[in-house]
Amino acid sequence: MITEYFCLQLRQALQVAVPVSSTLEVLTLMPNQICAIPGVDPVLQGVVNWRGKLLWSLDLSDFLGLRIESADAKQAIASTLTAIVIAQDNPTRQLACIVSSLRGVQEILDSQVQPIATHLPSVVHQYSNGIVSLDSPLLLLNPSAILNSPRWQYSVTNSLYSFRQIH
Repeated sequence: MITEYFCLQLRQALQVAVPVSSTLEVLTLMPNQICAIPGVDPVLQGVVNWRGKLLWSLDLSDFLGLRIESADAKQAIASTLTAIVIAQDNPTRQLACIVSSLRGVQEILDSQVQPIATHLPSVVHQYSNGIVSLDSPLLLLNPSAILNSPRWQYSVTNSLYSFRQIH
């Protein structure tokens, strides 16, 4: 079977992909459009007004544990942000994943997908479905695992509960 993937570039030139079927939209955001929420996991940048709804955003590089390359790279990222909105199974659960750049769409045969090397960090195994070797390795992310991650779901639930208690 052939599946279309949206290819994305993260820090350290890591290329990842998410199924096109899980991609709702690509956004270009200014950092001031994201409203930070205190007390949540640091990978969560905050919320953005998306079509009249609050949409959580996270830095996909931070989520996967990639270190910041340099102060110059961080400043370049800060001028505009590219995010890909993902959803899986539950249409009310959506997330904007901030990435370094977009690389296009790639068709991948199921037979091309290989298991992930055991020496890679556990977070890579936890949030991916495998790897494909094309011109360079392409890590296939599992949107459902990202959307259901206890790491940030706990922060989201607690911040919304705290917000309701204050108001």
